[in-house]
Amino acid sequence: MAPKFKNVAEVVASLVDDKEFSTALQTRLEKKSLAKQLAAIRCSKGVTQEELAKQIGCTQSRISK
Repeated sequence: MAPKFKNVAEVVASLVDDKEFSTALQTRLEKKSLAKQLAAIRCSKGVTQEELAKQIGCTQSRISK
C-alpha cells in the first residue's frame, strides 16, 4: 500500500534527502497558505488592497504580494 501524505511538502520530504530544502519548502508553502487566508478574509470584509494598505501604512503593491 502506498503511503498517504497530507500535503505536497510531505511528498517532497519523502523524496528528497536534503532537509534544508524540505524545511524551506514547508516554510514557503505555509506562508503562501497564510497569504491566501488573509486575502480571503480581506475580501469577505469588502476591503480592497488599497484600503488595507492605507490602514497599515504600506503600498497596495506590497499587499498584492
